[in-house]
Amino acid sequence: MGLQFMKIIGKKVGMKRIFDSEGNIAAASIISLLSSKVVRKKSESSDGYYALVVNAKDGKREIVFESSGTDKSAFGAEIPLKSGDLVNIQSKSKGKGFSGVIKKHGFSRGPKTHGSDHHRKPGSIGSMYPQRVVKGRKMPGRLGGDTATVRNLTVVDVDQRSGFVVVSGAIPGATGSIQKIEFARS
Repeated sequence: MGLQFMKIIGKKVGMKRIFDSEGNIAAASIISLLSSKVVRKKSESSDGYYALVVNAKDGKREIVFESSGTDKSAFGAEIPLKSGDLVNIQSKSKGKGFSGVIKKHGFSRGPKTHGSDHHRKPGSIGSMYPQRVVKGRKMPGRLGGDTATVRNLTVVDVDQRSGFVVVSGAIPGATGSIQKIEFARS
């Protein structure tokens, strides 16, 4: 039997500092696992895609799978994570609204003196031909609010009684956002 990827749902509680054995400081994220129960299984024949509808504490959520080969029976069961496990965490990143090119793409600013009025503007966006904005041009626009995945984070600590998991590093989303934690089991 090969590796099976399992997903559990949690809520981001916040962040804290952790110290390693040499006294170095590292950032860690705290996730509260939500007790969830599978309410409905969706299949390709009936719904057009594979998914599970789970009933978590704060409402129903849907977890989509790419194929039917994923083990969905163990989803609602108590899955023991342990220190040292590698996990992938997916969530919606913080939305930052409409942003300019300096904040969104890291452009440098223009000169402040000698009559320049291009302090934080993008500058030229192309030539006379093809007389339109070329696709993929880095322009101002909406920033954040997208689904982001952080891969291969290490589980630092697990408190099974209270249902908290501490993961090394930062995870996407604001405090209180829903996190999908994916990990492999053989």
